[in-house]
Amino acid sequence: MRTDASVKRYAVEAEGQRAINEASNLLSAEQVDMQITGSIRSGHFGRPAPDNLSDHFRTVVRRRVFKDRTVTINGLLFEAPVALIGQRVDLFYHPDRPRKVDPSGGRSGSIPCLDPP
Repeated sequence: MRTDASVKRYAVEAEGQRAINEASNLLSAEQVDMQITGSIRSGHFGRPAPDNLSDHFRTVVRRRVFKDRTVTINGLLFEAPVALIGQRVDLFYHPDRPRKVDPSGGRSGSIPCLDPP
């Protein structure tokens, strides 16, 4: 008996939600703008962006560290830590800031560029 009532209640709720969704699809551009403006003013537009958002959009290249501790990216010469000699490492950088390169996603700090600016 309870399960029949639950099934009917869920069916009614689903039908109501479907009707709301269909009505939302019929909104005019002005009504959509009003909803977006209201969401922005109230601050209900999802979670805030992380502080390191730009780090999620870096370019990654894989290079082998030479015996003299150097790696090259786009013609620029960088000096890697001694522990990375002979290893293949992932190097992360922003194309608009190619002189700042982080091995291993920045967990070990950035490596210096040896070319003059």
